[in-house]
Amino acid sequence: MKSCPYCQNPIPEKQNICPACGAAYWDANQADLNEEKEKSSLLDEEEEGWKWSIILIPGFMAALIVLLLIAAGFIIQLFTHFENNQTKIMWITGSVLAGIICYRIFRRRSKSKISNQRRP
Repeated sequence: MKSCPYCQNPIPEKQNICPACGAAYWDANQADLNEEKEKSSLLDEEEEGWKWSIILIPGFMAALIVLLLIAAGFIIQLFTHFENNQTKIMWITGSVLAGIICYRIFRRRSKSKISNQRRP
């Protein structure tokens, strides 16, 4: 038999709630119930994450492969009809170069902001 920490009435071993006052029984050696609940909820969230990753990762990989195949077909078509598509090729090349330049500029700015924030 356990003793209730509040009203000192006896509590049967199999129960964790005092039948007299309704208080939850706890022992100094017993782990905190909130910590146990948090651990179990974290494990449930991790399991849920694995379920989504099993579905999403193959989907993203399939979409990426499809996009690469479409881009490869587009590039092959451009170069096979080069005389008719010179303007398109120049436009695409210019767009890609402008994107690379913008990416490098923004990357440098973000790195400088991060380094400025770290300085006291």
